[in-house]
Amino acid sequence: MDPESGAMMTAVCHSPRFKPMESHIEVVLASDANYVMPMSVVLASAAMNCSEDRLLKIHIIEKGYSESLKERVKESLNQVRPSNLQLHWYPVSLEGLSDLPIVQSHLSLMTYSRLLLPQLLPKTVRLALYLDCDVLVEGDLSELWDEHKPQKALGAVRDRIGSVGSLGGLSNFQELRISPDTPYFNAGVLFINVEAWREEAIGNRVFDYLRKYNSILQFEDQEALNAVLYDSWTELPQRWNQQIVPRYFRRGSDVALPNLIENGIIHFITSEKPWIPGCEYSERRRFYEYLDRTDWRGWRTKTHHEIYVRSKRALGDLWRLARQKS
Repeated sequence: MDPESGAMMTAVCHSPRFKPMESHIEVVLASDANYVMPMSVVLASAAMNCSEDRLLKIHIIEKGYSESLKERVKESLNQVRPSNLQLHWYPVSLEGLSDLPIVQSHLSLMTYSRLLLPQLLPKTVRLALYLDCDVLVEGDLSELWDEHKPQKALGAVRDRIGSVGSLGGLSNFQELRISPDTPYFNAGVLFINVEAWREEAIGNRVFDYLRKYNSILQFEDQEALNAVLYDSWTELPQRWNQQIVPRYFRRGSDVALPNLIENGIIHFITSEKPWIPGCEYSERRRFYEYLDRTDWRGWRTKTHHEIYVRSKRALGDLWRLARQKS
């Protein structure tokens, strides 16, 4: 038990090589038990590609995890990084968030749990890298940690939406008196200044926004974060959150993401996730390469599920094409 936060801690491994104040990296994920496998893939990719001489401290905000599931996550990490890694667990209750809106069908209330991060983490955590459970870390997180420490509330990569005044941005930017060309960030990878969040009560401000504007939200807490922190974030290089584009922006069923920057972070931003039947992105193979280094090695979607989803999608495409021509 962590004496400061009350969180459960699993020390996967310690090493005498790290310097406590300089070379540890704090990484945070939030997941309910339904996402244990993709979350483990994220962790494996991060652990495999992070400098071996850095202590990687992983904090998991969780709901519904049994001890056996936690053990599988721990074992997956032991397989890819047998040293310089710690694992901490933080159970969370979502009862107080039940009034918050869910607009996108592939999300759940768990998406809002990251806003509780400043309260859940020990007070000694001043900075943290937050990662969604649908990313793959192929770059060294120590580079991101060392070179882009946020002086403002957070560091993030600009979203494909572009700016708050664009389609999908902030529909109420005029009411909020925000310039329409203000950059809009993606919340799947966040370098959070936890200390600033605590001092400025940023989580509470975001919750207040969500409740006030719940009827017009398009992208849950990402949208609220952009509204509250529109002038309090630093733009990170695109490399650290390369957002997989929707199918209709691609040509063909197995086309690679254009201009993919090596050694960064890949983010599957659409509902077409690599572990869900019918995913046609060529980047899916990378997900399985990391999955096969975890305790879920060998797992694949069922062939008949793949055929069903792809056939249904193809029929839908033909129907839409016929309507366009009529």
